[in-house]
Amino acid sequence: MKRILLYGFSGFDRFSRNPSRDVVNALAAGRIAGVKVDKIIFKVAYAHVEQKVPRLLAKAEYDAVIGFGLARGATGIRLEKEAHNLINSKTADTDGIHHNRRKIIRGGPDRYLSSVSLTRLRSALIKEDIPAAVSHDAGGYVCNFTYYHILHQLRSRQSRSRCLFVHIPLSCEIVCRMNGAAASLPQAVLTRAGRVIIGKILQIG
Repeated sequence: MKRILLYGFSGFDRFSRNPSRDVVNALAAGRIAGVKVDKIIFKVAYAHVEQKVPRLLAKAEYDAVIGFGLARGATGIRLEKEAHNLINSKTADTDGIHHNRRKIIRGGPDRYLSSVSLTRLRSALIKEDIPAAVSHDAGGYVCNFTYYHILHQLRSRQSRSRCLFVHIPLSCEIVCRMNGAAASLPQAVLTRAGRVIIGKILQIG
């Protein structure tokens, strides 16, 4: 049986509800034949992530580690090709900690690349009528911080786990609850995108 780790994030800033949490919870609750799914919802906090990541990856040798996070203003699925060794954000985390222009890991590589074939993955999403693009910038906030830490741990352990981080837009449901208008996709579409991504990475469909 294959084993995967899915992760998302809790609310932050003015978004008390994070669509990445909803996607991960929905995927973990659904059944994927021949796959054991572990999940975690990270706080949007640097210290929390830094503490949790090594322990999580020490628990098992995962076939894949797949993360989801909110990208404000995104109009579709963004498949993140690389994680950069830099915190570059003026926004404090949910612990009130603010870092800017700081290395994530001193002495670490400037970037790590995903081991997943993103061109094929994007094509699989487009085929399902889900808008998707390959991105080379996971941002400078906690999403990129987490992605870099996970890739660093996996490479340090010489793990064969495939790893990918996916930025998603707001869900329509969250936007409606905010009584506003913003780029969004239905939560069901975001969850379906997650299933396509898992299936393609594990080559089960």
